[in-house]
Amino acid sequence: MDSRTVSKWTAAAGLVAAPILYAVAFALQPAWADDGSAYLAEVSAAPTRHALWSALFALGSVALLAGMLGTARLVRGRRGAVAQAGALVVGVASAVIGGVVMAISAAELAMVAGGDRAQMVALYDRTEEVGLAMVVFGVLWGGGFLLGTVVLAGGLLLRRVVPLWSPLLLVAWLVSLSVFQTQVGSVLSCLLLLAALAPLARRVASLPDEQWAQWQPLPASERSAAAPVEATA
Repeated sequence: MDSRTVSKWTAAAGLVAAPILYAVAFALQPAWADDGSAYLAEVSAAPTRHALWSALFALGSVALLAGMLGTARLVRGRRGAVAQAGALVVGVASAVIGGVVMAISAAELAMVAGGDRAQMVALYDRTEEVGLAMVVFGVLWGGGFLLGTVVLAGGLLLRRVVPLWSPLLLVAWLVSLSVFQTQVGSVLSCLLLLAALAPLARRVASLPDEQWAQWQPLPASERSAAAPVEATA
């Protein structure tokens, strides 16, 4: 199979698969309690689901990385630098966060696998209060994922490769993350992300292989997402 076809469809599929995998992961996640003891009890009651949700979340993060790399390629050209920067930051941050989530999940499963439950709860509470870990995760989540998404949305508005509502939905998705912090709310937020990324996936998939392979896949003079796709020299 042509490598151009593979890279194009990998990027398009990643943009669609990531929010779907996130949604399924949150739907399966068994532990949502704020209290450490209650949280570990929920993990202990459904360890397989807990392992599965973290694995699906990590897979979604890898898919999002592939999608964001494709987005960075799509927006190359005049007025595309902002969107490129945002896409690359979001992609790298999501991949790292996916790995961190899997590591934390493995540690939590080890906590409930054996040993004194009171000691494990105390250990869990201490890990929640480690300042350096909170700073690192805050930088990855806030400075990488969230800020990167804002930059990406602004860049998409400048580059005009998708309809106006697509980057606006990205911003709405960020707002939903803060407002809906329940299991149902998290799943619905993922569906909002899917709606925001779907036009990007469609735009990537619609390009001919020859055009996708060019350094600048789209015309620099596009004024709207509705403009016809023309091959550049």
